[in-house]
Parts: sequence; structure tokens; C-alpha cells
Amino acid sequence: MLQSASSSSVLPPTSRKRTRDAGSSLLVSAVRAVGSSLSTGVLPSLDEESTSDSEEERDTESGCSSDEEDSNSIILAAGACALGAIYTLYLPKLKIPHFRRPNVHRDRSHALEFVRSWDDVMFFRQFRLKRIDFYNLLRLILKQLEGDEEMARRSSGSSVNPELRLCMTCRILAGAQYLDMIWYQVHVDHVWDYISPVLEAIHSTVDNVRLPVSEADINAHAAEWGRVQTRKLGCRPTPDLLGAADGLVIQRKKPTKKELEGRDPAMYMNRKGYYAWVALAIVGAFCQFLMFEIKWPGATNDCTAFMQSKAVQWMAHLNNLKRGWVAGDDAFSGLEERLLTPFTKCQLKKGKEGGLTEYLKMRAFNHILSSQRITVERAFGLLVRRFGCLWSAFEKGEENALLMVIVCVKLHNICIERWRIENPTKTNPTDLEVPDHFELPDGLAVLDKEVADRLENKYPGAPKRAKQNQIRLGFCNSIYGNGIRFENDENEYAYS
Repeated sequence: MLQSASSSSVLPPTSRKRTRDAGSSLLVSAVRAVGSSLSTGVLPSLDEESTSDSEEERDTESGCSSDEEDSNSIILAAGACALGAIYTLYLPKLKIPHFRRPNVHRDRSHALEFVRSWDDVMFFRQFRLKRIDFYNLLRLILKQLEGDEEMARRSSGSSVNPELRLCMTCRILAGAQYLDMIWYQVHVDHVWDYISPVLEAIHSTVDNVRLPVSEADINAHAAEWGRVQTRKLGCRPTPDLLGAADGLVIQRKKPTKKELEGRDPAMYMNRKGYYAWVALAIVGAFCQFLMFEIKWPGATNDCTAFMQSKAVQWMAHLNNLKRGWVAGDDAFSGLEERLLTPFTKCQLKKGKEGGLTEYLKMRAFNHILSSQRITVERAFGLLVRRFGCLWSAFEKGEENALLMVIVCVKLHNICIERWRIENPTKTNPTDLEVPDHFELPDGLAVLDKEVADRLENKYPGAPKRAKQNQIRLGFCNSIYGNGIRFENDENEYAYS
């Protein structure tokens, strides 16, 4: 009977309703048959065709004893029908006891012992962090990851302690798949339950992505850029430089209806033909991130993202102090006075018409500015090359995916700081190659109309741009005065 109930309990809702209706009809017929036979002495039949039998056929049968047998048979049949109806109506509602799957005892101590036995090279390749930085980070987030270890021991024989959870998190960020986490003796269905609290703990505890605001911080960052320029050029052609700015595209899966909230999914379509987010970053002289914001859909251009970021308030602060410059590309032309951008082709053409010397100075300025601005591109390359989760489109939801990206940025800054400690005399932390992990044709690229208008001085911020031109011409004279020459029109530069 338990087996039958179990099978009926998994029927679709429509089948269950039909079964209940049939049982109700059967029960009503049985009750009527029993009541009629007991009250009138007439022997009704549940089958209508059987009522067509002639009285002569019933008279041929043996009188009273035969009638009693038929009456008993009908009563028994009605009772059977009633039991069947009760079985059909009420037995599927009985709750079959659910037996919990037996616990799988896992010895996770062997996984940790194996991790601790790795040499420093293997440890860094697996987790993208030096061993000392890994355990420093573990001490910072330890209190936020404490759980009921006794209950975990009773359930599976050992707990997933914070060290093991940090190992899993670093492996996922480094590019491992969740199926690979079975090596750490955890069930694949619960991998994100272990990783998500670690990401949140790192994000709330580690605060190493900060723009310089105080005089001391501004002086320190300006000195760093000065050392890099002096080592590369022998002089400081752009003094008081504080950072380099640019946008980064992070590929994602197609957004769901819940994430869109009625908006057009095309707003997430990047100009190269895939769904993405747009991030805006400002980096320091050693490729460390000073600001990183990722909150814009893929169709947003860099200048719009910049004007909606906290970089605008920081620029206003620099204007009040009359200090600091930030290197940017053409997309940021005319946005901020303290944001240096190169001369456009149109401006170079006009400069060439005005005189060759002026034109060569402008070309030299573009070259020097590009050599400083390329630092943000190298920072993006290091970030993407270091963390494999950025190599392909994110499959997680928007909230979790953006959290992963921000944690990658903070871990990147930890790695840069360790590199600076171990290499105090070097200025170029680009010891890794940058992979082309999107592999999309360039033919899909479309020039943004707003950017094109701004390059042709049709942007509403043209007055700002005119003032910026004076600033850039001042830098041109400074660069020329430092002995940096642009000798011809074949992109060849000479340093004297």
C-alpha cells in the first residue's frame, strides 16, 4: 500500500483531480446501492445493463436463498467500492516519511596538508598570491568566517575551515571551475555557499583602492610618477602627474528579465558585439588601482562613465588645490581641466599649417602623454592575465559577478605591493603577457557619435577644451625644453 501511495503522490495535478473525481463517484454509487438494498429489499445493481434482465430469468433461479446470496454479494461489492474510493481520495494525502541521505564523512585535513606542502612557485601559480600575503589576508577575514565547527564535524566528519574556503575562492578567481572544487572535499552543489562569504569578507575588510586626497598622499604619488619618468626619459616632462585613466569592458552573459527590470537588453551590448559591463579605472605609476568602478552597461561610452563616477569630485578637489594631472585618451577630451588628453588629428593639422616647430612640439607631447597613459593599459593586462575568471563571460548573476571583479582588483593591488617590496629598484611590473581572450573581429567596432563630435570640437565642453589646449601647449614647451625632440613625421623621437 505504501508503494501505491508513493506512486500516486507523484502524479500531475490534473491526473490527481481526475482520480479524486472518479473515487467520489464510485463512493456515491456504493452508498446508494447499500442503502437501497437495506431499506426496500430490492436488489439494485451498480451496472445499468444488468437491470434489463427479465423477471422470468430471476424467477427461474432458486427463490429465497438465491436472493440472500445476491444481496450479500451486492453489499460486499459496495463495500469494496467504498474502500477503493477511500483509498483513492485520502491515501495520496498521506505523507511518506523522507529518509535523509546518509552523511558522507570527508577528511579535509589531507587537502590542506597537500596545499601546505607546495613550494612557493606552485603556491603562487595556484592562488595568484604569495604565501605571506595569503596568510595575512586570512588573518584579516578570519573573524568573519567563523562558524559552527562542531556541527560540521557531526555532519561530515570535518569542517570547511576559513583557510580551505580562502583556497577555494582564490582558485575560482584564478580561473578554476566549480567542478574542480571536489578536490577540496566539498560537494559541488555547495561551492558558492563557501565562496560567497569569503568574497564579501575580502571586500569589506581590504581597503587598498583609494584616490590620493591629502597633501601627503598626493606628494607620494607624484614622486612615484617622477621616478618612473626620470628612469625612462632622464627628466620629468609632466610633473605632478598623479594617475592614468581609461575604461575596461568586462564580458558577461545575456542579462535576465529580472536583472533588466523592463529595460532594453541592447543597453548591455558592447560596440564589439557582446554583452558586457563597463568599468572606469585610474591607476598609479606602478599599475596599482587608485579607483575602480564597475556599474555601467556595455553600451556606455567612457566619457559618460567618467562624468558619473567619483573621479569628478576628485578632480574638483585637485582644482581647489591647484595640483595634480591625470593622463587620458581622446575619449575624455574636454571633460576636465586637470585631465590631460592628446592633440587630435584636426588640431595637429592646424598646428602643422601654423609652423613645423609648433607641430613637432605637439607630436612630442602626444608621444610623452601616451607613454604615461599606457600604464593603465598595462594594469588592465596584468589584472586580466592574473585572474582567469576574467578570461570569458561571467555566468553568475550581476551582483555576484561584480563582487568577484572588485575582489580581483583588490587582490591585484596586494600583488603589486608585494612586487614593489621585493623589487625596490624596478619601475615596470609587467612580467606577464596579456592574452587576447575575446577574439572578436575588429569590423564590429563602431565609432561613437558623441566621441566623434567631441574630437571635432562640436562638444558642449569646447570652452574647457580651449583652456586645456593652453595647458597642453605649456607642457609642449616644457617637453621641448627638456631636450625631447620629434625629428620627422615618421613617429621617430629623439631624447637629448
